Amino acid sequence: MNRRSFGLFAVSALVPVLVSGCGLRKDGNKVQEPVPVRVVTVEETEGVGARSYVGTVAPSKSAVLSCSYSGTLVRLAVSEGDFVRKGDTVAVIESQSVKSMRDMAHATLRQAEDGYERLTQVHGSGSVADVKMVEIETQLSKARASAEAADKALEDCTVKAPFDGVIGDVFVEQGVDLSVMEPVVRILDISSVKVEISVPENEFSAMDKGDRASVNVPALDGRTFGAVLRTKGLVASPVSHSYRFDLEPAERVPGLMPGMVCKVVFDDSSSGMVIPASAVRTDMDGRYVWAVRDGKVRKAYVTIGGFSGEGVIVESGLAAGDKVIVEGGQKVSGGMSVKEME
Repeated sequence: MNRRSFGLFAVSALVPVLVSGCGLRKDGNKVQEPVPVRVVTVEETEGVGARSYVGTVAPSKSAVLSCSYSGTLVRLAVSEGDFVRKGDTVAVIESQSVKSMRDMAHATLRQAEDGYERLTQVHGSGSVADVKMVEIETQLSKARASAEAADKALEDCTVKAPFDGVIGDVFVEQGVDLSVMEPVVRILDISSVKVEISVPENEFSAMDKGDRASVNVPALDGRTFGAVLRTKGLVASPVSHSYRFDLEPAERVPGLMPGMVCKVVFDDSSSGMVIPASAVRTDMDGRYVWAVRDGKVRKAYVTIGGFSGEGVIVESGLAAGDKVIVEGGQKVSGGMSVKEME
């Protein structure tokens, strides 16, 4: 065999090896390797319509205490965090105007009482007309009413706790001058608490009073307890267009304090199929997902019913047991072979 013949023989022997190594079929076309994708199997899930919200624990009752009169805060009897009983003195305001009004009212009362006593002594003898006696009695009644009002005003200068509770905020310091109705302290009734949530206007009608929910509190090591929806706000926030709903814990929860953040999930008995939102795509014909059957990709158009805690709810287009691509969908097309990854 000469050199030319040997070279042709070597090349012809090498071609099948190269074709085989490059993944070419006998007809010369390149073999398509299956594309690796990650899939999830669609299953019927309970409670797909459950709604979750971020809530805040709040006292069941609170009040901001202030004085109806201007004056000097001569005594502040509480500090933030103090527990007070109903009727305990919280602050004392000294108002010169109230004090002067009381002095004048009592001076007028003493004068009216003296005039009434003098007139009564001579009225029986007939020397004083009945009309004059009625006038004196009327003046005495007015003086007594004015004195009682003045006493009440002076009493109101001592701010007292309207119910048992804890001092949540102190807004002023002792010795300062206060204006009329200026806040002094905030008192919180923490013997019972509530959970407040903000509900978007499009979900307002989805819940009713008496609906039950589960409340999870991270600050209490993730403790979960039941709660019942008690009130639905009727006025929406002008900024967020949401309504405030209040829930009442179904049991007393030790350590649950105002201000704690929690997650509220309303119970739901409905069932359906939920898939990750990232698996849903859109084209000119609507929403679809890439489904896998027998290692082949197919386009499945779906109808989305809403959102769930773990994805979107599929109302139609898929059946339990179908496999949907959740990763690698951008690399596939209809009819393509894929390799399913766990």
